[in-house]
Formats: sequence, C-alpha cells, structure tokens
Amino acid sequence: MAFSGWPEEALDFYDGLAADNSKSYWTANRAVYDDKVLRPMAELTEELAAEFGEPKIFRPYRDVRFSKDKTPYKTHIGAVIGTTGYVQFSVEGLGAGAGMWEMNPGQLARYREAVAGDAAGKDLERIAAGLEQAGITVHGHGALKSAPRGYPADHPRIVLLRYKGLTAWQQWPVGPWLDTATAKDRIVSFLRTTRPLCEWLTANVRGVLPGAARRLAVARRPVRADQAARLVIGAARRRVRPVPPQDGLRYRRSGVLATVTTDERSMPRRRPVPRTVAWTAVRPRRTLAERYANSARGLW
Repeated sequence: MAFSGWPEEALDFYDGLAADNSKSYWTANRAVYDDKVLRPMAELTEELAAEFGEPKIFRPYRDVRFSKDKTPYKTHIGAVIGTTGYVQFSVEGLGAGAGMWEMNPGQLARYREAVAGDAAGKDLERIAAGLEQAGITVHGHGALKSAPRGYPADHPRIVLLRYKGLTAWQQWPVGPWLDTATAKDRIVSFLRTTRPLCEWLTANVRGVLPGAARRLAVARRPVRADQAARLVIGAARRRVRPVPPQDGLRYRRSGVLATVTTDERSMPRRRPVPRTVAWTAVRPRRTLAERYANSARGLW
C-alpha cells in the first residue's frame, strides 16, 4: 500500500504508552502499534529507499542494561534511511535528521582536520549557514567545553571543532497534514536540502582511503614533539625472540614437564615445536640440606 500518513490512533497509542509504559499496555495494544504506527513507517521508508538508500526501522524496545530509566519501550519510532538519513515519529510530531550522530576516533580526527583546513572548513561553514537559513538546525553531539587538543581556542570555526558529531535536524509539530501523504514531501525536501552536508561528511570524514594513499596522508600529517619522541623510542625497541631450550635443563611446555637433551630418541613423538613457543625453565628439585646450604651462600 502507498504511504498515507499516521492516523490519530497512532498518537493515542503513544499518549497511552507515556502514561503506562508497561508490558501489559504493550501487549493489549500491540495490534494498534503494528497497524497504525509500524505499517505507515514501513510504507514511508520503502518509498524513500529508491532515492535515499536502504532503510532500517529500529526496534521498539529500549536497552535498559545501563540506564536508570527502566521503562521497557520507546515512546517514538525511528528509522535510518541509507547511511546518513533518519526519520522519527512520536506524539511531538514528525522529525528528520541527517549527518553523523557519532564519530569514531579516526573519523573525528579527519573531521577536525577538514574543519581546520581553509578549503573544506569554509565549505562546511557555508553549508551550515545555508541550512540554518532554511530552518534546519545544525548541531553536534557531545560538544567539548574547550578547544580540542592541538587546535587554538580562537580558531574561527572553533564551534564546529568542538563537536564530536555533526547532524542536521528539523521537527514538525502535529498537524492535520500528518494524517496525509504530504508528510512524505516534508521528509523528501529535508533529505534533499541536507544532501550537501552529507556529501561533505562522506568526502572528508566517512571516506576510507586506499592503503598507499592512507599511508601518504599520514606521512604528510604534522607530528607533535611528544609523538615524534614516542616514534623514535618505538623504533629503537628490538623484538625479543624466544630463547631455545638448553640441554640438561628441565622445562615446562603446555603443562608437561620434560628434560631437553640432544638425543632424539629420548624426545616424545609429537609435532615439531614452533619457533614462537616460549619455554619456561623449571628449577630442579633440591633436598632440604641443599636448600639450607645454598641459602647460607646466598643461592637459591
């Protein structure tokens, strides 16, 4: 079926869930959720997939393992569109987002390097200003309170540098349009308007360089004094290779005690020991008299 919006019953369902977020309410109204909430979202994302990418609808269950709020169900339904788009429906209305909510350490380093650069940084600043003029909010997730390490506090784009993620968001309150197919037009318009931001993130943050190009980019990146010192110290280290067992000593390997000799006939029939196996010497047994005599001489 074609997408026709979310009916009034969908809003009533979330109103009731906010008042009674329990399994009993969910079980009693599961059919309303499937037909009035989940089905319109599936129809909408299916129609958006051809232009914006493969969708994924999130499950309605909350992860309460590390949360003080133990309510089991989400009070909204959300879906990812492609790799950069997001759609959400709740009692507050319809919302749409685009960008990168979180960045891993490698992506965050590339993001800050691009923002600090003259060309890419000014392009992002221009894109963000255009989105703000269109009524779309551009913000970051988990912004730092001060400048990130290695960047001056008076940088002209210090606000963007403090972000740990970069997203665009627009929210539409509940209205008569929500129960019609025109709700899709708002999402399509938003995703098309925020496409320059997503393309900038893909080119400067998400993109993975080939091996040779990545090594060249790392070589061109400026290195601080403390990093150079660590590189020199690391280069001076030698890789310690395991010492082969010596004749006449008793060694323990994989929990088996054995005496190593040069006579192959005394060795057990087993697979050859790999070179990487570390042998641990076992002290020979001593009698009590030998222990006292050695301790008097300072020996073990």
